[in-house]
Amino acid sequence: MTDFNASALQSFRNFQPVTENTMAKVDGGNVVGKGEYSGILSSIGRSKTEQAENNAVRTQLLQSLGKAFGIKGMSEEGGKVKFSSEFMNKLEQLLGPKVFKKSDFGVKGANGEVTGGHPLTGRRISAIMKQVAILGKGDFTTADYKAKLDFIKPQLEKLPEENRNQVKEHFNKVGAMLDFLENRLTDDLIEPNWDWETANEREQQSIPKWALNEPGKGQQPLVNKNPLNDMLFKEENGGMFVHLENIPRLEEIDDPKVITNYIRNEMQQFVKTSCDLWLDTADKPEIRDKFTKLLGTLSGCMEQRTTKLATFTLENNLIGGDIKQVAADHSKDMSLEKCIGREIEAWMLNHPDKSEWEDMVEDITANLKGLKRPMVKVTGDDNSGYKFEPIMEKGKPLVREITAEDVALVGKATYFEVFYGG
Repeated sequence: MTDFNASALQSFRNFQPVTENTMAKVDGGNVVGKGEYSGILSSIGRSKTEQAENNAVRTQLLQSLGKAFGIKGMSEEGGKVKFSSEFMNKLEQLLGPKVFKKSDFGVKGANGEVTGGHPLTGRRISAIMKQVAILGKGDFTTADYKAKLDFIKPQLEKLPEENRNQVKEHFNKVGAMLDFLENRLTDDLIEPNWDWETANEREQQSIPKWALNEPGKGQQPLVNKNPLNDMLFKEENGGMFVHLENIPRLEEIDDPKVITNYIRNEMQQFVKTSCDLWLDTADKPEIRDKFTKLLGTLSGCMEQRTTKLATFTLENNLIGGDIKQVAADHSKDMSLEKCIGREIEAWMLNHPDKSEWEDMVEDITANLKGLKRPMVKVTGDDNSGYKFEPIMEKGKPLVREITAEDVALVGKATYFEVFYGG
């Protein structure tokens, strides 16, 4: 990959949606919100103006990604920007189909323009930007990152005693994963399930098609969202889980390398983000201090930890540009639960030993009380997860001063989503 140009994506990195479903549009070169997306409203129900706005912001995203990663295949004919099939294939391969699907942009043929697709929402843009934060450091090789880890480990002994052990434990996991990438993750690790191969066509419908085959352990069938997958590679990865839930229609995959490549990519992203963040904060003591405190609070599966590290990378502009502090700064368009989420993240960086909601609610309330922000209502519970919907008044999001009662009503649900929402 060529040198990464972070400034090419600045307009999308600056996008601050009211909610995850806020749609994006281009306004004078800036990316701004234009209302909420509803899956009920198909493209048939959108006006030509709305469709043109959607195509314009999708086009700008493709151009920005192409410039950021130095991908060739963009051209302009008659005032219309076109993208080659090789360009779209490269982006999907680079970002991964879980985050970026070329079919979502309606680019047809060997060289075409954006013709349709789902509107870009805050959720989709955030997912792409987090992946960019992971990839923006260059290519991955096991040898390079083993050398980086060898350079990092002696420095860990100089950390303050209060969080030294947690940080060392994190990088021990990085080392375990590098060893697994180098010695254990082979293409024949995933193979057809013996029971599936010997079953008749009707029986195969209820039997997992693929299995994990480890020497001395036998086969372990692989099923989407099966509790067994929570233990996948747990010992080899220093106690972290690897999930297969994000591989769609696992039972329909024809090539086992698809599964192996997914696992390899997830592992590489964790290693890459961990090492690069340490090296990138070497001359930034305040950011380094916040990073080490963050490492002491990380929990969950490998994918969840990587996402939190990528978020830290973005919030501190560590993929290029000026360093900005991870402070709970609240733009006027940021909704209540987003403001609370920022406060929770800032609190945890400064108080890694106090992670309960009851520890932080008083300070968060004091920081937010009186700010005028868009209000939200909460639905859901701890089992199903929580959703935050804007409170509307006369067709517009209700904006008023935040009260202590607002923080109490929305805060606990936000806290749950920050720590357990994945």
